[in-house]
Amino acid sequence: MTSDSPKTAKRAVTPDLSELIAADKANRARETRILEEKRTREKRKKVIAIASASTAAVLLFGSLVIYDPFTQSLRWGNGELGQIGVGQQPGGDATSAPIITNWWQEPENQFPVDVPEWSKTIYNPENAETSQKAYESFFGTNVGMVGTGLPAESTGFTSDLSKQFLEDGSKNPDFSYWTDKVFTTEVGLMIERLTNPVFGGWVDSQFLTEAVPTSLNDLFTQRALEEMRNTQTRYPILLDTLDEDLVEGGTRWVGQMEKFEVTLSFNAMTGQYQGLAKVDILYTSWTKDKKKVTRSAVLTLNLVSNAGNSGNDSDNRILIDGSVLAVN
Repeated sequence: MTSDSPKTAKRAVTPDLSELIAADKANRARETRILEEKRTREKRKKVIAIASASTAAVLLFGSLVIYDPFTQSLRWGNGELGQIGVGQQPGGDATSAPIITNWWQEPENQFPVDVPEWSKTIYNPENAETSQKAYESFFGTNVGMVGTGLPAESTGFTSDLSKQFLEDGSKNPDFSYWTDKVFTTEVGLMIERLTNPVFGGWVDSQFLTEAVPTSLNDLFTQRALEEMRNTQTRYPILLDTLDEDLVEGGTRWVGQMEKFEVTLSFNAMTGQYQGLAKVDILYTSWTKDKKKVTRSAVLTLNLVSNAGNSGNDSDNRILIDGSVLAVN
């Protein structure tokens, strides 16, 4: 989501990505150890809880009732009883819609902050309307302000790949792989997918030790993907699996862009742009008792052109070739 003001001036950003990555990796072993200890404790509690729930259900109904901890539901033989506390009675309609039993399942509580309507469901690259709405949302932010410094489609430039060359085979001087609209749209979608678990398709990763949200792979160069795998570097998304006070399901941290800065450069030999972006983000999450907590972070992205084909079959014009999320 965006809350960035266009009044913020652009300025050069020169963070040392290697140092930021090294610092991130240094905390990994400790966090993993703490998490594994926590998960071991929770498994013991769940075994006791499940056994107790099953025993109570058998005594209550006088027959075998099975509890599914993944769907939080009771099953009566082949029938669905529904979620614990408000389940259907034996003989009820097993095909009815799931019954909401947790406040965080309510539609109005899906997100702890307001997000655009177009980002309330998982991103679909085939949906042109979503891309247009993202462009409109980010146009008035500093992402759009930076975009105005690139060749403008409104003044006759084109990003249409079929128009790269003129009829005589020479390069079209009005063609640009990155234009103002391409930059604003793709960088806007990129930020939203990295900061919104629902739109980014990585809700489940919020509750896993190792987050490997393949839904985000098209945002990165093949080199960056391999480096993250080889060095066990995390994707630049906010996960907080160690915090026992956060909501136990649904959507946790959702980020809002507060400031965007980028340094762009142009390679006259290749005719391609690249940039180093710094994004200030304010994250908000629900707690178990329906309160809101916030954390601030800085997302650093090394943006490169995909004109040479990064090798990961991405259709995006702008890819991430290095990234770090530094959470305060």
